[in-house]
Amino acid sequence: YQRRVHGGIKMRKYFKATVFIAALWVISIVNGQLKCEGDINHQYQIGESVPICLHFSKLNKKMVTKLATDRYSSIRVNKLFSEIKKSKQSESQQLILQIGNITSGQYAFFELDKTTPNISAVIRFSQGTIKAIEWDNDCFECDTSKCKKITITGISSTPTQENNCVIDSCPSEAYQNCDFNLYLSFTGTDKNGNYMKSASLRMSQFYRYSFSSMYSAQHQHFITFIQKKKKKKKK
Repeated sequence: YQRRVHGGIKMRKYFKATVFIAALWVISIVNGQLKCEGDINHQYQIGESVPICLHFSKLNKKMVTKLATDRYSSIRVNKLFSEIKKSKQSESQQLILQIGNITSGQYAFFELDKTTPNISAVIRFSQGTIKAIEWDNDCFECDTSKCKKITITGISSTPTQENNCVIDSCPSEAYQNCDFNLYLSFTGTDKNGNYMKSASLRMSQFYRYSFSSMYSAQHQHFITFIQKKKKKKKK
């Protein structure tokens, strides 16, 4: 599997943090409901730690980690593919993201040995309160032969679909290459009304603009950074 990106730039270099999670499984459903840590009434500010749960519905298991709010992050679940193949539910698997009582739709990342290596989601805030977790994917990094429609259920009565790149099969000696990467970004405002910016780094945003526009945006970020440094020196 080879990544192909717009303008030849490896966009993944912009990631602020990568979180590796070992295969530490916890029961996902308690009393018929998905459970995840976090105060549903809490108002977050940029940089504050937020707990997020990754539920694997067919396995009835979850993994928990924490991320800094508005930090574009990558999560990789080590040995996940091996766990799926060992289970009795190896024909299909769905991923659900949850923070407090807010959940995403069920994302069918694995089906009949076809697996999705890269998955992106956006966490939406309003005045520091989490409002939604939304999938944000397309076939940015593969040709049409590897581009498949992924089913998303649970948000409405009618399932929806979005495109994403898939790996057709994984031999047993290369299972580690099929553990997916989950990319998370943030959008909206924190409790102080500050706008979150990490969603502008997600792959779908890069593909909406030309290479020159990306350069201009990055150049402006650099100029702003230099100006702030100069102001600090004067003080």
